[in-house]
Amino acid sequence: MTTAHASPSRTVSEPDPLPAIRHAYRMRDEYQRAELRLNNQLKALQRRSGHGSRDSQLAVAGASLEGIGQVSLEPQKHDADPSFDVLGEHLKRHRDELGKERKRWEKNLIALTKELPVWPWAEAIRGVGPLSLGQVIAETGDLALYANPAKVWKRMGLAVFEGKAQRRVTDKALAVVMGYNPRRRKVMFIVADNLVKLNKGIYRELYDERKAYELAQHPEFSKKHIDLRARRYMAKRLLRDLWVEWRRQASVMLTPPRTMLDASIPFLPNVPVPVPPLIPAMEAVHANSTTGRIR
Repeated sequence: MTTAHASPSRTVSEPDPLPAIRHAYRMRDEYQRAELRLNNQLKALQRRSGHGSRDSQLAVAGASLEGIGQVSLEPQKHDADPSFDVLGEHLKRHRDELGKERKRWEKNLIALTKELPVWPWAEAIRGVGPLSLGQVIAETGDLALYANPAKVWKRMGLAVFEGKAQRRVTDKALAVVMGYNPRRRKVMFIVADNLVKLNKGIYRELYDERKAYELAQHPEFSKKHIDLRARRYMAKRLLRDLWVEWRRQASVMLTPPRTMLDASIPFLPNVPVPVPPLIPAMEAVHANSTTGRIR
């Protein structure tokens, strides 16, 4: 059965994977946060029950393989109050159950992301895995709906307003203009961190070049400030390239969503609408700052 609300980058006869990707991403995020809360409660319980200092606990704890800041703390036997051990066992069991569900949703998100037409392109980039790509697409939605890369940058918290980075502000009117979301910015921070640590190709070279440029232009900045500016530049280039590849993968003959049509005209889902040719080259984007120039 077809639907009249398919995304512009797909024909109405094809299933749209984006809603399933968004759902898997949100469920994974909910389970992850619940897991972390229980893990923090377990650590606090062990500190209160007299199991030694925080440093001594962390020294004997094993870090999780997921790299999300968890530590596995086994309840220790002591003579003070066995009820602490019982509570600790309950917390640990529930935390592990949440971890299993989180991993299940991660597998779903990875499987759905690998079905995207842009995955073969992203797979060739060291440091960009299906999990991180799925998180980006879950936050952005259909990239064909963005007129230019600058709109994608703003969506993910990487835009520049009056020479300053997009950020959280207290002024309500300015906050609406900023459109800053810390969750989306965190996703791009992790993506940039993976690229810096794992990528040995163009994106690591962009980071190194930009870092040297920022150091020469702003010697008064701290090393951390320069590092963050270079990471933002590299992440924006990745989003720009992803936007170009997404549009390149889109079919030339598209069916627009109902919101793009005149309400007085009957919707004809089988009538294709041609679109202008896309820019094939990764570097060939508009020159001004509102459409593609990275700052």
